[in-house]
Amino acid sequence: IAAVIVSAMSGVTNELIKCAQLASKKDSGYKKILKDLERKHIAAVGELIGARHRAKTLSRLDGLFRQLESIVTGAYRLQELSPAGMACVVSFGERLSGHILADALIERHVQCEYLNARHVITTDEHFEAAAVDFVRTDKAVRAHFKKHTSLQIVTGFIGATPDGKTTTLGRGGSDYSAAILGAALGAKAIEIWTDVSGIMTADPRLVPRAKVVPELSFEEAGELAYFGAKVLHPKTILPAMRKRIPVKVLNTFMPEDRGTTIVPNFAQRR
Repeated sequence: IAAVIVSAMSGVTNELIKCAQLASKKDSGYKKILKDLERKHIAAVGELIGARHRAKTLSRLDGLFRQLESIVTGAYRLQELSPAGMACVVSFGERLSGHILADALIERHVQCEYLNARHVITTDEHFEAAAVDFVRTDKAVRAHFKKHTSLQIVTGFIGATPDGKTTTLGRGGSDYSAAILGAALGAKAIEIWTDVSGIMTADPRLVPRAKVVPELSFEEAGELAYFGAKVLHPKTILPAMRKRIPVKVLNTFMPEDRGTTIVPNFAQRR
């Protein structure tokens, strides 16, 4: 069993927030942001998906953008957007990138399916930083993966209330989604692919000679995240810690780098 958790494309979540805020202030500038976002995703489809499958993906994207447009147009008319409405708007970033990635992999003969995490991750109603109901979620995740054995491309960052309203897990929540699913499935490892080669001794932008720390314990990684290390979402490692699953932090752009492995306790560090 394997799953890939996706984030929104770079900068998309911020643009979605800006779009919703402008619409709710009766500022028609939201329309340009929507158009630009649509162009950005269509361009990605053009880069990743060949002519044979492209029409199907573009049709899916068009459906999602029309839904998004109707929500923000509603906010424009009403001059307001509730926390539930905002959570719904920002969920589109992951939903769009999830569909694009799944279709790009299918074109490359990788057997996979798109999974909207709202069907398996249940949360409370704190829409913009929801708490996960682990009992319900673990049960739903295991039931889904029992029926679906191919690779699952899952939307990170989002969940749903028991009555189906969209929620988000807070910024950086895609890493957290990976840990939630990994813990529910008893995964061998949870890999966080980012733009640095692991957790470093200091911020490399400020300290050029910063080095990668090859191994850390959960306690150390948790403290670093809590005190502002940007590589990990502070809540990310909690589900993994609960199930004692190693977490690896790896670099998308340098996949050959060893990265950092976060192990359950001090005694297991080499």
